[in-house]
Amino acid sequence: MLSSELLELAATRIRIEFEERRERFGRELQEIQSELSLQGLGTAGAAQEATQQALMRELDIRAMLVWQAMSRILSSQSLAIDAELNRQLKEEVVSHLAAGCDDLITIHRFTCENLPGGALPSFEAMRERALAKTWSEIDISLLTVQRSQEAEGAQTTINIYQPYGIVQTGDGSIAHLTQSFDAGSRSALERALGAVEQALINAQALSATERAQAQDVIREVQTELAGTQPNVHKIRGLLLAIAIVIQALGSAGPAYGLLKAAAALIGVHLP
Repeated sequence: MLSSELLELAATRIRIEFEERRERFGRELQEIQSELSLQGLGTAGAAQEATQQALMRELDIRAMLVWQAMSRILSSQSLAIDAELNRQLKEEVVSHLAAGCDDLITIHRFTCENLPGGALPSFEAMRERALAKTWSEIDISLLTVQRSQEAEGAQTTINIYQPYGIVQTGDGSIAHLTQSFDAGSRSALERALGAVEQALINAQALSATERAQAQDVIREVQTELAGTQPNVHKIRGLLLAIAIVIQALGSAGPAYGLLKAAAALIGVHLP
């Protein structure tokens, strides 16, 4: 199990991440509402639907941010990979998502009480959906660890190529997180981002504001890739945000497949 000191270290990082998300999400929601108002849809069912989708995406992002912070802590530790650790990790995600989403609860309540349209899913249902996604990432990562232990036996060090999970084997083992940014992987990711951007342009389900915001995120990734030492942690978070948007567009399936495959080349595994 993780010690209280490690949990507090992760909690500090999570609080910082959540504070940044609260500020950013507030701005995103204002932009969405402003655009709908310009279209005469600010008090219609379209506003409720747009708010629901925004809330669900934000819950997905915050749940995954918790797991990202926890996985970074895990990657430097030698721990027994068992059901107790699995339970502890999932409880941490639940705890932080319960404590760090008051702003989303307020927005959900306001939307239900003031905007006409079909009833929103309960906030608890939305949160459970986000938790289920993140729990599956935890299960996959810990299963990878167990399989590695079985295959490597007494080997004490193993390199890994995944963003959320950790792999270690043997007593006193050390896990190394490895990312590769060679010319081929950069080129593949740039092509995938181009395909995603084109899919966003053609997507009728997105408002102009949502499309512009997604394109801004793509630009951030492209800027990071152009550097001599890309920040994989920043890219990981940005690609996750893109993935959440693109997965909601049924017509963008091929573009998402390209993005997922290209991201895997640099050790980023999208859901």
